[in-house]
Amino acid sequence: LVSGQNGEKAPGFAIYSSPLPRWLVHLLAPAFLHQDQVFLHFQQSILQKEALKTGQSWKQSYWIPTEADKGTVTLRQWLDRNDGIAWSPAASTDLSALPDKQLLFDTFKTHTAQCTTCQKALKRVTKVQAALKYSAIVLASAGLSSTSWPMLLGGTLLGVGAGVTNKLKGMFHEMPFHHQDNN
Repeated sequence: LVSGQNGEKAPGFAIYSSPLPRWLVHLLAPAFLHQDQVFLHFQQSILQKEALKTGQSWKQSYWIPTEADKGTVTLRQWLDRNDGIAWSPAASTDLSALPDKQLLFDTFKTHTAQCTTCQKALKRVTKVQAALKYSAIVLASAGLSSTSWPMLLGGTLLGVGAGVTNKLKGMFHEMPFHHQDNN
């Protein structure tokens, strides 16, 4: 997360300070944050266009009357006090066009590639996945050749573990969200 000049976090983000391993918190955050990513991107684009056209800040452009909007107001005020986010000079500041929605969900480029905690976790998950996969193949093969049901079951369980770690590994790269699939 973005920190202020004294290292303080924006109010409302304490949820990410849970007792879970740091890499897991980083991995699970997009599951919540990506729910409205496309919508928020276009809302920010509208706000940016309004600011360029009228010179008005977000405070003059939006009326935010409800308690549910308090987090948004608090975050924007915090960003104002801390000079916003220092975007890379190479990054486009034109938010109006989004060539590919998948860019919003690319967690590798936007996070994992810059986060040493997640890079280390990704390497560990990759090693665990390989170990589970090859162990599953060996154990299942031994179970089949000797008709040992416990070995076959063990191989199957290791294979399931390999599948789970593969899914986990994918989350370090991309975390898409589709409202139509949210049951």
